[in-house]
Amino acid sequence: MNLFKVFASGKKGFQEEYASVIMAWLLNPRMEHGLGYVFLNEFILQLAEGFECDCKNGDGAEGLRKLAAQLKATLRSDSCVKPEVDSYIEYNVDNSFIDVVVAVNDYVFAIENKVRSSSAQNIHQLQLQYEGIQGNDISIGKNICMVFLVPYNGNGFDRKINVEYEKLQIDYLKRRNDGRVLLAWQEINSGPSVSRMLANILKAEREGGIDPLPEYTRHTLKALRRFIAESFSGYEFEREKSSYGPMNPLTEDRYDAAKLEGMNAGYVGVAYGMSGLLRMLMGHGLNKDFQYSLSSELVKNKNWLPIERFNALARWGGAPAVKGSILEYILPSDGRLMLQSDIINWLSKVISGDDAFFVGIQGGEKAFNSMSEETIRRSKWQIARPDADGVEGNSNWFPKQRFMEIYSDRIKTKSDD
Repeated sequence: MNLFKVFASGKKGFQEEYASVIMAWLLNPRMEHGLGYVFLNEFILQLAEGFECDCKNGDGAEGLRKLAAQLKATLRSDSCVKPEVDSYIEYNVDNSFIDVVVAVNDYVFAIENKVRSSSAQNIHQLQLQYEGIQGNDISIGKNICMVFLVPYNGNGFDRKINVEYEKLQIDYLKRRNDGRVLLAWQEINSGPSVSRMLANILKAEREGGIDPLPEYTRHTLKALRRFIAESFSGYEFEREKSSYGPMNPLTEDRYDAAKLEGMNAGYVGVAYGMSGLLRMLMGHGLNKDFQYSLSSELVKNKNWLPIERFNALARWGGAPAVKGSILEYILPSDGRLMLQSDIINWLSKVISGDDAFFVGIQGGEKAFNSMSEETIRRSKWQIARPDADGVEGNSNWFPKQRFMEIYSDRIKTKSDD
C-alpha cells in the first residue's frame, strides 16, 4: 500500500506544495514522526556532499558536518547542547516566497522545491530568494545554504534546472560561509539526493545504527522512497476531456506554459485573472496546466487572458530590470488594475525604472504612511500609468518608488510565523 501514489492519482496529480510540506514535516524534529533529529541530520550530511562554497576562506562542507554532529536529543534541560531548530513553509522574503526554510543553530537552509522539471520557469527565482533572505531577520548572524531540490531523470538534470541553478550567484565577498546545493529527489550516481537520505536512514535502523523507528514511520519512509523513484506518479488512468467540474464549458483543453508559448490565438484561464498570474510569477512560477479556449465569448471574462498577454508575461517570468515595457501586457485596456499590496510592492521592485506606474490610495502618501501593518497587508489598490486619465495632478496617486519606500518602512521585514 502506498498512500502517496493514491493521492497522486487525482486530476491535478501530486503538487509541489505537497512535497514541500512533506519535507518540512520530516525536517522538523518536533513533529510526531518519531524521527527526532535523524532526518535533519541525514539531510545536512547529504548537503555537505554537494555543498558549493568558498572553500578557501569559508568553513565549507566541514561546517555542515560539524552542525550535523550537534543534533542530538537531550534528556536533561540543563544540557549545554541544545539545538535550535525553526521550520517555515512558504516563507515570505519580501521579493519572493521560499518553499521551505529551516533555521538550525548558525545555519539557514532555504529550499526551493520542484517535482517536475517543467516547473523551472523563472531563471531568476533562486537569486531573488537569496537576495531576499539576506535582508530577513532569520538570517542575521547565520550562514545561508540555498538548496535547489529537483527531479533527476537518470541521465542528468533538465537544462532548465541547470540554467536556473547557475543563475544563483553566492556573495562570497560579504558572506564567505554561504553556499548552494543542487539536491536531487531521485537516486543519483554522484551527488546528494532525498532518495539516498531515506535509504541511509532505513539501513541504519535495520542494522541498529539508530534507535528503532515507529512502525508507521518506517513504512512511510519506504513508501515515499518508492514514490520518488516513480517520479511522483499516481495510478495510470485514461484522462477524459470534459466540460463539467472546475472546467469552464468553453474550455477545449489544458496546456502548460511551454505548450501555450507556441500558440498565437485564443484565451488562457487563470484563477483571479491578471492578479492571480502575477502572484504565481511572484511565487512558484507557472508550474501547472492552464485551461485554453479559442472562444471569443471569453473576451470580457476577467479570469481569461488573451494568449499574447499570457505568453508575454510567461516569457518575462518576473525577472528584474526587464528591458522595454511589460506594463502594456499587465494593465487592461482602461489602463488601471486592482492588486494586493504585496504584489504592487513586488512589481515596484522587479519592473525597470523606465516602465513607470503610479499607485492610487485615497488620501495619497499621507494616508498610506498612517496605515497599520495589518491594514496594508489586506488592502488592494489600483495601479496605472502616469498619463492615465485622472492620475496626473491627483494627490491620491503617487509613484511606485514612493510606494515601495513607504511599504518597506511600514511592513516588517520578518515573515509572519
